[in-house]
Amino acid sequence: MPKYKFIKDKAEPSDEQIRSKMNFNYIMKQSQDLQHYKNATRPLYKRPLVLGFIVLVGVLTLILILEEVETKTETNNTSSSKDSMLTKDSLAVKRKSN
Repeated sequence: MPKYKFIKDKAEPSDEQIRSKMNFNYIMKQSQDLQHYKNATRPLYKRPLVLGFIVLVGVLTLILILEEVETKTETNNTSSSKDSMLTKDSLAVKRKSN
């Protein structure tokens, strides 16, 4: 027994049946849905809004890091100058005592 049955002499559809299947609005809607699907599946890093947010966070982080480094260097410079002053004073005291 064959699995498939082939119809060799199929009747042509009538003009009315052909016209009933001509739905170009449906085809346009499917095309637009496909475009929306492409936008929905686009990676986040390719979206301008997300990319702008990432750049903004990066710039703010960089500013905070540079500010922290600058504060530490100012603190170190101030403490090292005080240490050198103390060292000079302590040397003067030691020289006087000797």
